[in-house]
Amino acid sequence: MFFSLKEEDFAKYVKELSSSMSLIAPIKGDIARYQYSKDLKDMVFEQPAYPVNTLLFGKEETLFTYQKDKISLPKPPEKTLCFLSRPDTLAFQVLDKLLLDGPEDRNYRKIRQSLVLVEFAQEDMPAEAFVDKLFLDDNHDAKLIKVTDGYIIHIRTKKGEALLNRYLEKTAHEPKERKVMNTFLKDMEFKEGKNQEVFDKHSKTCIACGACTLTCPTCPCFLVKDIINIKRPDCGKRCRLADSCQFPDFSDIAGGHEFRESIADRMRYRVYHKFTDFKKKYGMWMCVGCGRCTRNCPSNIKLIEILTDLKK
Repeated sequence: MFFSLKEEDFAKYVKELSSSMSLIAPIKGDIARYQYSKDLKDMVFEQPAYPVNTLLFGKEETLFTYQKDKISLPKPPEKTLCFLSRPDTLAFQVLDKLLLDGPEDRNYRKIRQSLVLVEFAQEDMPAEAFVDKLFLDDNHDAKLIKVTDGYIIHIRTKKGEALLNRYLEKTAHEPKERKVMNTFLKDMEFKEGKNQEVFDKHSKTCIACGACTLTCPTCPCFLVKDIINIKRPDCGKRCRLADSCQFPDFSDIAGGHEFRESIADRMRYRVYHKFTDFKKKYGMWMCVGCGRCTRNCPSNIKLIEILTDLKK
């Protein structure tokens, strides 16, 4: 179903939405960032430098708190409308596979159930992004499209009906047909073997800072930390913190053994996990083509160049 919204009604429309749920959108400041907003006054239709995960889960996500023998779980999150770029809506498709298909991540499920994903139509993607070379399918509940005299809102799922209110009028709209660009990425297969020379080449300037994974919307790796109240040892909490497979100690195990000692080995692990291992299991790539790994890399290592060197 398609609905139209007049430009002059946008502020009133948003105010009515915010009375019953939280709103998250890219807000312009020094750079565009996903932020909570009451009025979306400074919302921009561009992909932020960091994914929405950093806002939803935080740097330190509390799994539970305890006091003596009593364990308390976090409060259920409130319903939230998330206005997201296309790669960030697709990222939840990947995270759902990882965290809900099999052993279920309870905290993620609660947050995910509270979210309504609203994809905004974006004219220009960042230069590093290549989402249109990968995906044809959709994962949003609704879509917001800017037009000359206002907006078109496409309600795609039952959850998307949360956007309906008295300011919308039903309309006819012909969406543009989406086509996957005809590039080698579409049906890419890697050359046989470990391709060590490819990763030796691209890892020369890598400093193992983890920026590529920590700003990736589909990398959920974490470490668990127990924080104890020193003054009251019977009180504390268990948290999880974002971790990266690119950190030197990520694969360390007891006895001082390390499975991926070199930067090249860790880079190969990340690329093969994203583009071969995950696809074998779930039939889709783990990468959503947002380009943040390239955009945020201090050494300007380009994922697309690695993939070019790996293709058959």
